[in-house]
Amino acid sequence: MDDYFRLDTVGWNKEEGYVQGLRSPSVDKSMEAVYEILKAHLVPASKDGKKTLGLGEKLKVFELGCGSGQHAVTVCERNGDVNWQPTDIKQRCIDSCNALARQNDVYRSGSNARYMHGNCFEAFKFDITMFDKNMALLENRWKSCDMLCALNVIQYAPWRFVENLFKCGSEIIKMYGTLFLYGPFRVDGSITHTQDMVDLHLKTLSAKFGIRDMEDIIEIAGLYQFQLELKFEMEVSEDACGQKTY
Repeated sequence: MDDYFRLDTVGWNKEEGYVQGLRSPSVDKSMEAVYEILKAHLVPASKDGKKTLGLGEKLKVFELGCGSGQHAVTVCERNGDVNWQPTDIKQRCIDSCNALARQNDVYRSGSNARYMHGNCFEAFKFDITMFDKNMALLENRWKSCDMLCALNVIQYAPWRFVENLFKCGSEIIKMYGTLFLYGPFRVDGSITHTQDMVDLHLKTLSAKFGIRDMEDIIEIAGLYQFQLELKFEMEVSEDACGQKTY
């Protein structure tokens, strides 16, 4: 994931100094297109998608691989009725996400009274490849979410990540909730020339990385009671939404 980041100076606040944060040019380029699709699925889990939030109730979203934190902070800035929990396996990504959230006044930390009212919860380390161990560390509030998302992540992870992604979703997403993926996929075994170059580069980083086949994703999703609801083709990439059903 390192190739996608550049360093930016992101302010925590004047008293606490500054942290060297991250910024992804790729996210800068695709943010608005991804957000327009994502926001249409920021709805409470329900069979017909027409349920509304009750008084004081907020939508709960759990994110795997928050990276720089740009997606999390953008959504939280624009949607006050969403509580978003970012996670990552890299400490520098966790620090960057928390710094960006503080800079944009959406940060929330239960351990600091100054940050009790934001909707971007303090990012923490969560390794989905060690699913059973890490599930025990989750607060109860995140064991019943409306959405689980992984944005431009799975091509940078081993297949075990993908398997445990759906396993995690089957346990923490509410009935009829959404698992939202964004990134490049092989469709009918095919990818574009540009994606092929990206795939080759990913494999130089690790033999376990690479652009995933949509059919393989659908198959593993079905094992955990998810079915593909919608697939969007985008110039910058592709994303897919699955709904949890029984």
